[in-house]
Amino acid sequence: MEPIQVIDSHTEGNPTRVILSGFPIPKNKTLLERVNYLKKKQDHLRKILNHEPRGNGMMCSVLVMPPMIRGCDYSLIIMEQDEYVPMCGHCIIGTATTLVYAKKIKQKKSPVTIKFHTLAGIVECKVYIKNGNVDYVSFINVESFLLNQNYKIKTKNYGKINVDVAFGGDYYAIVNADKLKIKLNLQNDQEIIKCANEISAEMLKKKFPHPKNKKINRCYMVQFISNKKINKKNSSKTTVVAPPGAIDRSPCGTGTSARVAQLFTKGKLKLNKKFHNEGPLGTKFIGKAISSKMENKILYIRPQITGRAYITGINQIILDKNDPIQNGFRVGSKGKL
Repeated sequence: MEPIQVIDSHTEGNPTRVILSGFPIPKNKTLLERVNYLKKKQDHLRKILNHEPRGNGMMCSVLVMPPMIRGCDYSLIIMEQDEYVPMCGHCIIGTATTLVYAKKIKQKKSPVTIKFHTLAGIVECKVYIKNGNVDYVSFINVESFLLNQNYKIKTKNYGKINVDVAFGGDYYAIVNADKLKIKLNLQNDQEIIKCANEISAEMLKKKFPHPKNKKINRCYMVQFISNKKINKKNSSKTTVVAPPGAIDRSPCGTGTSARVAQLFTKGKLKLNKKFHNEGPLGTKFIGKAISSKMENKILYIRPQITGRAYITGINQIILDKNDPIQNGFRVGSKGKL
């Protein structure tokens, strides 16, 4: 295997690994077909990049490809620990920052505009430059919406729980941590993950078809929210748990989009009003609904999410054919080669 050239970054604490070369790009005609090809034929590459010893429990990789549809700058395949996800907000911010850093974008005047083609739709980024470096990134996400309010599930250790099911590029089960008496801090990570896994297992028993894209129909992400020790209006704490059971270090971009959709639909957030979403590290994403429309009894919004990413390394991923664990491994209850 030839070396895979990557640039690593973190977005408000969560890592992104952007693949620039060395990763064979599938030749299929559609983005979904390319994702399915990677799942069946080359999934070991995702594991090599994301899992230990080359990655970590929250490493996400982004395959940057020439645009497959008109009007976009790049098509993206976003690879997480278990999934090839439709969209990932922190990865979008990290990818936009990386492409500007690597001088892959011709435009130089701030803000730099980059349009990405993802499985969830087209995502438009504005990259703001200050003193020659990326200052922050704002992106307009795909249509987001609240699908179900007070959806009832029953868990083994936490009893009956009401969740809101909202879409922000992925589906999220939004859960009030205060009602469950779960503290959202890094010292409480094991209980947070335990509860999230029970909720996710119940949510996966039912399909949640996207109203406009039936291929998106699974709710496997859990977003805990808390208003404790929050004094600022339109602010909240959040902790997202992603499969197979790791805490998102950032406030989560698609999760923030889903949260903005939830709040807007419930009348708790007005159009173009900023919502400050604080993650487990104390870092924040700023979200707002910039437009809305009612269609077939569902209120859709277009969220704008703002955050920052920082370059952490330039790397060549190599594979030693004599390495007995060359495809990587994970540690934990779902750890495996």
